[in-house]
Amino acid sequence: MCGLNDGLSLKAELSFFRALVLQHTVILLLLTGSCGGQAQDAQPPLRMVTLVGEDVVLPCRLEPPLDAVSKSVEWARPDLEPRFVHVWHEGRDLLINQNPSYRGRTSVSIDKLKQGDLSLLLSAVKLSDNGLYRCYFPSKDKKTHVELVVGECSLHKICIMFLHNFSFLLPQITTGEKCLPQT
Repeated sequence: MCGLNDGLSLKAELSFFRALVLQHTVILLLLTGSCGGQAQDAQPPLRMVTLVGEDVVLPCRLEPPLDAVSKSVEWARPDLEPRFVHVWHEGRDLLINQNPSYRGRTSVSIDKLKQGDLSLLLSAVKLSDNGLYRCYFPSKDKKTHVELVVGECSLHKICIMFLHNFSFLLPQITTGEKCLPQT
C-alpha cells in the first residue's frame, strides 16, 4: 500500500492532480493543436494521452456511419514488425498476424462496429505502446491516424509525457490505494 508523501489528504492530493492534468492537457492542446474528428492522410493525427497501466480507447469512426461487423478493420503500427495491433475480419477477430506485444490487450466492440465505430480498446497500456497507430477500413479505403502518448508515474519519481521533442513533467502522485506499475 502506498502512503501520502507530504501530509496532504487523499482528497486534496487527487484534486491537485486532476487540476494539474487538466492544465497540462490544455497546454498540450494549445502547443500541438487538436483534431476534432477523423484524421485523414493530409491532417495531423489525433493525439490520445494516457498513463502506463491504464486502458485507453483509440478513436476511429466511419462518416457517415456504416455497419462494419461483416467488413474488415485493421489497426496497425507501421513502425513495428509484425505491424498489426488488431484485425477484425468478417465478423470475428483475426489475430494470427498480431504483434506479440499486444496479445490479450486489444478489442473492438461488436455493438459499436454496428454503428460505424471502429475504435480500439487497448488495455494495460505499456510505455512501449507509445507511437502512431493507423485505423484502416479497406472496403472504403478510409484511414485514420492516432498518436498515443504514454506517460509514466511511479513512487519517488515524476510523471513524464513524451511528445516528439517536448517532455512534460508532472509531480509524482500517489493515491494511497493504488500505485502505477514501474517499467
